[in-house]
Amino acid sequence: MTPDWSRLGELLRMRCAEPDVLSVYLRLGADPAVLRSVPARLDAALGRLAEDSAPGRDAARRKTVATEMDAVRRAAERAREWLGRGVALFAARDLGLFDEVHLPYPPAELAVLDRRPYVRPLLAARARSSPYCVVVVDAEHSWIATSGPDGVREDTRLTTEGPRKPDYGGWHGLTEHRVRNRAEHIHQRHFRRTADLVRHAMCDRGVGMLIVGGHEHALPRFLAELPPDLRESLAGTFVIDPHTMTAARVRGLADHVAARFRDDVDRREVQQAVEEHAAGGLAVTGLEPCLRAVSERAIDRFFVRVDDRVRGFACDRCGIVSLAGGTCDSCGGPSRPVPDVIGEAIVLVITAGGAVDQVPEGTALDSARAAARLRFPVAAGASP
Repeated sequence: MTPDWSRLGELLRMRCAEPDVLSVYLRLGADPAVLRSVPARLDAALGRLAEDSAPGRDAARRKTVATEMDAVRRAAERAREWLGRGVALFAARDLGLFDEVHLPYPPAELAVLDRRPYVRPLLAARARSSPYCVVVVDAEHSWIATSGPDGVREDTRLTTEGPRKPDYGGWHGLTEHRVRNRAEHIHQRHFRRTADLVRHAMCDRGVGMLIVGGHEHALPRFLAELPPDLRESLAGTFVIDPHTMTAARVRGLADHVAARFRDDVDRREVQQAVEEHAAGGLAVTGLEPCLRAVSERAIDRFFVRVDDRVRGFACDRCGIVSLAGGTCDSCGGPSRPVPDVIGEAIVLVITAGGAVDQVPEGTALDSARAAARLRFPVAAGASP
């Protein structure tokens, strides 16, 4: 089932008067045997959540949350539909909300209660699901497809008939020489026609990333015929036998190339932001300075670790987020605890028109925890 990313915008705008919005993420492998563990895993996650949120929750709210948890358990009875990927479940009785979003990749498992749907893993899944065009080539055949949440969809097949085999000498080898030259021209024409079809497929589908597969000896010959615009879109290559490939195998190899390419881009952009901050430019590093910049709506691009979550506080009156509780420094109102202050900051950045990158480990964020490019200077510009 294709994720309804348009629904994500609605979830971002939802807000409840009390922290009674239940968000649950589950992951399942492809083996049906994993279905037996789903009820126990779900009960464990919901049980911990109920214990953590029990203090200060009156009987009526406990009943509301229990109703939402029961709705999630009933939905989990259809877990067979999620095999090989995962699902995000959102329930809020006061908002009349129950959403089930199927994810193309298995998420980290967690359960969250807050005043708004916890969409941070959903945002990461959408970023990881950005489409690409994949082409598998040899000297006479091409298979072009574009990716989607449900797999790769074939767009075009191209077959160019080659000359007869140049395995004879003819008059002093001259015939063999002519046949080889003709074969090379035919192969070049085939690769150029393939490049034209790739360009059309990428334009028609609105795809900006290209991945190429094929035999080791065919890949460099095809890449040599790529025009500059397609070469700039090239994310990487993989080796595969075009005559024995399957769509699933192509998807697996191409997904790996795409993920590696995105991770490399993330690492470069994080490093650039860190260096820009060190040079005194419009950038900031460190979690606390970044949260101050978030509160001032100054962030143009926000970089955080995809696996980094930390409890914090938020002021519902003015939107200030921080690691410390008590009275809001800006408006003097009370700050409420939030289960993931980074997730709260991500929502504020997006609603203010900024962009967010949740990056893997192995970047400068392993020590800095957060970095950001700014629209304008703020007091948070210097790390403590």
